[in-house]
Parts: sequence; structure tokens; C-alpha cells
Amino acid sequence: MITDFDFSRHFVENWRERVGGEPDKADVSRILSESVRVQKGQILKKPNGMTWNTLSIYWHPVKNVIIKIDNFAGVAVTVLSDKLMQGGRYGG
Repeated sequence: MITDFDFSRHFVENWRERVGGEPDKADVSRILSESVRVQKGQILKKPNGMTWNTLSIYWHPVKNVIIKIDNFAGVAVTVLSDKLMQGGRYGG
């Protein structure tokens, strides 16, 4: 698991909206350490040699948040929470 990372602007904005308050590296690191890794980030290569990477995805069942991390760039990319389901884009 990644322990040294920065926050993308997108992550910070989504954290404020979906979790509340300001993200703190110690808190996010603790959440990640308590989370289930759903997907491991990987570097993939197309037959033509072009590469791209997938994000690591972590789910915290108690806080009900999903955090996506770019392990290769060392960046927390986004956070999803159940607030998306409560009358938001996906909820009613």
C-alpha cells in the first residue's frame, strides 16, 4: 500500500463535498490501512508499446468510502462516498 502520496485537486474537492472537511494525510493513510484493496494498480502495455496505468482502489466498509490512488504518480486521485447515493447523481 502507498503511504507517501499527494492529493490531486479533484481529490480535495471531492473529499470536501463527499466526506466533509479538509483531507488530512494522516487520516487518509489510516483509512487506507484499514481498507480492503479492491484493485491493485498496474502498468499495462498495448501491443504497440504504449503504456498506461490503472488506479488502485480501496474500500473502507465502515466509513463507506472508496479511494482511488495512482501508486505510480503518488497521488490520491478521487474519493467516492454514499453521499453520491443520497439524492445525488446516482440516487433518488
